[in-house]
Amino acid sequence: MTSEPDAVHLIDVTVNGVTQSTPVQARQLLVHFIRESLGLRGTHIGCDTGNCGACSVICTGSWSRAA
Repeated sequence: MTSEPDAVHLIDVTVNGVTQSTPVQARQLLVHFIRESLGLRGTHIGCDTGNCGACSVICTGSWSRAA
């Protein structure tokens, strides 16, 4: 799916067992979505590139970098 950088999409996300529909900008990083939109501060922004691993999350059962 390609979209304009400022496009907003409604997504369904399940975090910590709670499912919700929420709007998200196409260019927003997962780490910022988790921290800002969901208010969950456990995921950290370290190097801002994903190299240090501070932004690691489990996504559909697999480890992933959120930056």
